[in-house]
Amino acid sequence: MRFILLIIAILFLAACGNTEESVDENDAEQDEAGSVDFRNIDVQTEDLEVNVTGQASTDSNEFYYRVEEAGDVIMEEARVSLEEAQTDWREFEIMLDLSEKYSNNNEEPPIILLYGKNSEGEMVNPNYIPIDL
Repeated sequence: MRFILLIIAILFLAACGNTEESVDENDAEQDEAGSVDFRNIDVQTEDLEVNVTGQASTDSNEFYYRVEEAGDVIMEEARVSLEEAQTDWREFEIMLDLSEKYSNNNEEPPIILLYGKNSEGEMVNPNYIPIDL
């Protein structure tokens, strides 16, 4: 009788373990759906005009950005559409004019946040890049 209960307990635990793995795989697939990778990011500033250049790799051919200062959003979300290219990495350029938005508090520099979105519209792979003014 104990042997039968032991076998039932092992089968029950094995079944629970398989269910958790499939849920984790589904979460990973959802996270990858809107993922975007960046490289060679360069931020040039002159007065309060900012030019951000770099390369992005994403399946959706687009990514998003917004600008924050001390945790407050000073430039709302905007979408960047990437042009088709021969490689996985595509060039991008973002021009920002912070002259009317930057408060010049000198505590923290403004930050440009680059990210992708998954199918539910949630932020994926955020990249925080300080803007040295």
